[in-house]
Amino acid sequence: MTRSTVVRLGVALAFIAPAAFAGYHLVFGLSHIGGAHGVWQHIFAGIGSLAIGVAALMRLAAPIIPPDRPTRTAHFTRPTDSHA
Repeated sequence: MTRSTVVRLGVALAFIAPAAFAGYHLVFGLSHIGGAHGVWQHIFAGIGSLAIGVAALMRLAAPIIPPDRPTRTAHFTRPTDSHA
């Protein structure tokens, strides 16, 4: 596995760019249905594109926890039935 910053940035952009593009067009269409027209449609679409692009970036930037390290999640056990 490589830790090169340039390679990691390239892979991130390969996933973020299509997500932001799709987010732009999704919000553009929804804003048209919602009644916005003209410049407001593009403003809403730009904000939606930015939000979806940042969400994709955060998902890709999340640290990967190796399986040998314990996680911070609670382990719940099933209570035993002592009356049986």
